[in-house]
Amino acid sequence: QSHFLAGLVTFARPVSLSVIPRREGNGYRLGEVKLANASWYNSALTALAPLLLVLIPWWIAVLRTRGAWHFAPLDAGLAFLIAPQFLACWPSAADWKLAMRSWPLALIAGAGWYAWMQYPWLRSWHWPAA
Repeated sequence: QSHFLAGLVTFARPVSLSVIPRREGNGYRLGEVKLANASWYNSALTALAPLLLVLIPWWIAVLRTRGAWHFAPLDAGLAFLIAPQFLACWPSAADWKLAMRSWPLALIAGAGWYAWMQYPWLRSWHWPAA
């Protein structure tokens, strides 16, 4: 699962992974990842990791549209295989709730963007050669 991999990369320390669907109330829980270190700086990155799955169909589309644009039987098979990724890429309500823990990260990113746009000298910063 994307949550598990993102948890490893962002040091959220995933401790368990379940991909077996379970019935809960009127719906199903399709999987679960438990994190031991979900904090303000890694919650959004871990919780919103499924959004990265949309890059898979995009990458396949880029590969298939290079060169001549013609339909081949392979395209029908690829469409059948990658179409579910568009549904799987949207995070659940629980994911969005966990991502809200990272509101300071959005504040820091917004302040950085504002400074980048307001102070042009930041864009011409020359770093010393290593």
